[in-house]
Amino acid sequence: MSNTKFPAVADSFFSRILTGRHFLTRRRKLMLFAGAVMPSVAALLLFQMPVVKSYLHSAPTASTTSNTAPAGQASSSPARPLLVSTLPLAQAGPPFLKQQYTGIIAARRTTQLAAKTLGRVEQLTVELGDRVETGQLLVRLDSQQLLAQREVVAANLSAAQALLAELKHGPRIQELDQSQARLKELQSLMEMQQAQLSRTEQLNGSSAISKQEMDESRFQTDAVRAQLRAAEHADALLQAGTRAERIDAQQATVAGLAAQIKNIDIQLEEKQIVAPYAGHIQARFVDEGAIVAAGQPLLEIAETDQLEVHVGLPSELADSLNHGGGAQTLLTTVGSRRLSSRVDRISPTIQSTTRTREVVLTVEPGEYYPPAIGSAVNVEYQIPVEAQGFWIPTAALTAGARGLWGVFVAVANSHTGSDDPNSATHTIARRQVELLRSQAEWSEVVGPIDAQELLVVEGVHRIVPGQAVRVTEPK
Repeated sequence: MSNTKFPAVADSFFSRILTGRHFLTRRRKLMLFAGAVMPSVAALLLFQMPVVKSYLHSAPTASTTSNTAPAGQASSSPARPLLVSTLPLAQAGPPFLKQQYTGIIAARRTTQLAAKTLGRVEQLTVELGDRVETGQLLVRLDSQQLLAQREVVAANLSAAQALLAELKHGPRIQELDQSQARLKELQSLMEMQQAQLSRTEQLNGSSAISKQEMDESRFQTDAVRAQLRAAEHADALLQAGTRAERIDAQQATVAGLAAQIKNIDIQLEEKQIVAPYAGHIQARFVDEGAIVAAGQPLLEIAETDQLEVHVGLPSELADSLNHGGGAQTLLTTVGSRRLSSRVDRISPTIQSTTRTREVVLTVEPGEYYPPAIGSAVNVEYQIPVEAQGFWIPTAALTAGARGLWGVFVAVANSHTGSDDPNSATHTIARRQVELLRSQAEWSEVVGPIDAQELLVVEGVHRIVPGQAVRVTEPK
């Protein structure tokens, strides 16, 4: 008696103090037990499946039970057949195929505005994202030194212009009168000196005058004669006016000073940077007070009024667009919004990395807010359908064995003309086909199919071969 109880007590005692090794040993035993029992349970369930199936088929459903029948009472009307969407196989394909490419929205012109000369930024009139118009002032550099130089040159120019005007007008009337009076005075003096010299010469033979007095009279006559000759030349110059060469020289001086002022004005204009065209400011590189060098970028402006789409297309497609073929079938969309665009120019070079040619589309201005520069654009090209077989929706294909595919067709029953909505008009049949190629949501297939057969184009996952259905056109 004690021998039979001892193992049970010992097992209960040791089960409470199992080590990790004993626990793992028991776990292995449980797994072996489950592996031995589970096949038996699976066989039992498989054996009971026909019973379960018969019960499910005998149970009433919503399609076989009348809505107006009392609870628990089965309806005597049969279930309605499944409605499937069909089209004649010849009409199931698309009118054209679509080829889609991705492009980028870009501005027609993007310019980095820079200073031509060294200077300090005195004023910035725009911020990032501001709208600007053609000729609008954007940046002003310090120009005080140039303004001072211009004032100096302008003063010299005024003096040169005054002298030129004086030379062109010639001597004044008062100067001419003064020259004439001087000339008459010297002429009178000359007559008086000649008379005195005649008397002196008459007395030269007597002892009334000395030889010295005779020489002084002659010298005075010669001096007066020289003064008279000089006065006559001076009067002739005044009467003739200023020489043309002197006027030309002064005109050259005036032109040189005017050119200096023009050069300074150009430098002053370069101190003010204006917008070359209308657009938006998309970058600002400096702030007020910064010292900038010649050629250093200050702002970046983009011409947002004229946007373009840059897209890489195959060379054959680019050639067809270049010759006008199919250009009207290019559709451009940004998200869900369609853009009105036209082919503007095509690059003559094939890019070495993508083996495509860049095509530029001009976006026509519209009443909508333009898309952001850099946005991705979907460019769609429509080409006519050229088929060896039949083009059908890819959703109408079903996978088959050995790499083949299949389609479902609806074959008309003998009582197709019945108007009873509860009667089936067609029976589903499966046709094996070979897939030639796929293009987005369309596929080209060949096989033992006829152009007039009704192809099931929607809901192929709900039907099986031999199923009775009613057909309808797709919505």
